[in-house]
Amino acid sequence: MKLRLPGKQVDVMRTNSQQVSTAATGTSAKQAVTPELVQQIADRVYRLWLQDVQIERERRRMETAVSRHQ
Repeated sequence: MKLRLPGKQVDVMRTNSQQVSTAATGTSAKQAVTPELVQQIADRVYRLWLQDVQIERERRRMETAVSRHQ
């Protein structure tokens, strides 16, 4: 399976023992896919999404304030 990240492509390969090998850093580091790892990733994605929502709200608020002064 190939994942596309900004500026790079990452090969992700799963073995029968649920090891993940990535080529993103040019190394053959392996890390077990555990429920804890999945939770950490989900938490990070949620935090990034929430940050994006907050930035969008602030952008809209600023646009509204600017349009009122014109």
